[in-house]
Amino acid sequence: MTRRERLKALGGASAIALVAVVAGRLVVLANHPAVSDVTNYEGYTAVVVAMVADKLALPVPTGVDSPGDLSRASNNTIVEYPPLAIAFMAATGFNVADDDRTYPDAYADQYRAVMLLIDLVVLVILFVVHDRFANPGVPIMSPTRAVALYGLGGLAFAYLIYDRLDLVVGALLLLALLVLICGWWRTSFVLLTLAIGFKAVPIVLVPLWILGSLPSRLQPRSSTQLRPLVRLIVTRSLFMAAATAVWFVPFALVVGGRAVDFVRFNALRGVQVESVLSSILLAGQPLGAPVRVAFQFGALEVRSTAAPVLSGLSPLLVLLAGIGATAGYAHAAWHAGTGLRDPVQSQPARTRLLASAEPQRFVAATLLVLLVTIVLSKVLSPQYLLWLLPIVPAFAVDSVVTRRFQLGFLAACFLSAVIYPILYDSQFQQPGPDGGFLAPGPLGALVLLLRNAILVVLVLLLLKPVMKNAAFAPSSRRPLDRS
Repeated sequence: MTRRERLKALGGASAIALVAVVAGRLVVLANHPAVSDVTNYEGYTAVVVAMVADKLALPVPTGVDSPGDLSRASNNTIVEYPPLAIAFMAATGFNVADDDRTYPDAYADQYRAVMLLIDLVVLVILFVVHDRFANPGVPIMSPTRAVALYGLGGLAFAYLIYDRLDLVVGALLLLALLVLICGWWRTSFVLLTLAIGFKAVPIVLVPLWILGSLPSRLQPRSSTQLRPLVRLIVTRSLFMAAATAVWFVPFALVVGGRAVDFVRFNALRGVQVESVLSSILLAGQPLGAPVRVAFQFGALEVRSTAAPVLSGLSPLLVLLAGIGATAGYAHAAWHAGTGLRDPVQSQPARTRLLASAEPQRFVAATLLVLLVTIVLSKVLSPQYLLWLLPIVPAFAVDSVVTRRFQLGFLAACFLSAVIYPILYDSQFQQPGPDGGFLAPGPLGALVLLLRNAILVVLVLLLLKPVMKNAAFAPSSRRPLDRS
């Protein structure tokens, strides 16, 4: 079979995979869960809309309690999402009547339709531009495999993919990654700050994005290039800070300190039962360490003598691990001489960005920073893996590592579905004698430990492609710094 015939056959298989995934998504949309966070989103929107209306002396929307009543109620209700997320929640219900009792699910149905549209956009991006992440000599993720992988991951999260906010974050991260690799660092920064405005956690990627936006010709080993390198880092950082402020400051000016409710909410949370840190506490239970489970902040939290210590250490561990992964990427990329010479003309690639010169190293570094954040966080909800789902199909370093990583990620996704919702009621929400809950049952603890162990293994699998000193095969494309 000729190369042209192989490509034609591959295109047909990709189209079949695309149609199959779209059909599956429509089935998912039609069979949404009975219990959903979308109801909470509608409630948060009502609270914040009333607060803004009160502050700006605007009429309160029909069907919403008076600003005074909501003002008093909101003193005891922390809005757990950043301002941009709340704005998105409000925008998805732009034409929904608040007092329409004949169609109480109007907001939820419209929200899910918007999420389906975002999902399909991600699917098309993976289908069309998957090879933008690959280099000659590096196995390219075929569109068939990319679509199938994304489709299977979405199937694992069928019970929440359209009922959470996290797919928006994953879509924005994929776009920011692709745009930076193509050389438009300013646009990429704006997309990253949009993701931060939705969930805050992507802020861990800021140092990596700043490094990836630097010209690869600048080497920190050269004293003559150190000053311009520092100057570029400062200017990039200021641009990132300004772009972040654009999404936050207007909201803060309207509602004041309530704009940082989401920070207080997450600071008060303990060690969630599904987190990797929780697995450490649960592993000590057979040795006699007492463990209890309580329902707090809409989730189950592990209570033990060591839990407050791990909860307090978690932010520091995330910070150190994120900085370490970013520093490891920078050292390896520069040590390998990334992008120092143009592969076509054997001339210095003066306008190539560090992220553009070796796309696969940067994709691996992005996944590594996100994964260590998830692994070391005191909270780990299954929907967090949706941040990674759009990016995982773009990962392709070599056949063995790529296959192991992607299969391991899919296994983690499906095990997460087994934990919640399949085993949650029987294994994790067993009422205890003190009004709380018992520690997870043996089967639930086993599946949880297995899922979390897989996540740790995925981190280890990413270390080699991120930290390797040898250069990846140079890209024949020449993405420029679109200054």
